[in-house]
Amino acid sequence: MNEPAETSLRIRLRTWSEWLCARPVAFLAETSVTPNALTLAGGLLAACSAWPAALGLHVWAGVLFLGGSLLDALDGPLARYAETESRFGAVLDAFMDRVGEGALLIGLCIHFAAASRPLWAGIAALVLLVSLLTSYLRAWGERFGIAMRADWLTRPERVLVLGIGLMLDMPEAALVIVLLLATFTVAMRLWRLR
Repeated sequence: MNEPAETSLRIRLRTWSEWLCARPVAFLAETSVTPNALTLAGGLLAACSAWPAALGLHVWAGVLFLGGSLLDALDGPLARYAETESRFGAVLDAFMDRVGEGALLIGLCIHFAAASRPLWAGIAALVLLVSLLTSYLRAWGERFGIAMRADWLTRPERVLVLGIGLMLDMPEAALVIVLLLATFTVAMRLWRLR
């Protein structure tokens, strides 16, 4: 089964993102910064969001998470611009994406558990599980030659919802949105793989 057509919104966002990244990427290409260094820096910065998230400092957690994700968004365009794309770079990027997102969600689990809010700790844990499953199913789909990028809630959308939700000090709303839409994405991907 083929991948569903990308929405015009997704195409516009990608075009806007590429335009926004063009100057920083051209600047970085003139320096000694490598795509893998950007990947590591972005992933580690995003992972640092776990600490303020665990302490209930949601705004700071959102700033660190989005900041790290923005840095990470430059590694692929820089690799293509500098013609230094590699398989290891792609693996490192995917690995650090999971580290950053997982760390944030673990921080939220700790915060809710420490605040005696087990329901929300459980929801944060479910979001972590569903986020991992979306990536896992995408990897299997690509292994079978089935592209799985045009779905309801892929990683860029999860990052935006979680980051903005935290910056607005509304982690519960962000978690519910991600849980519902990512679960639907997992179901869609399973159906397509079937």
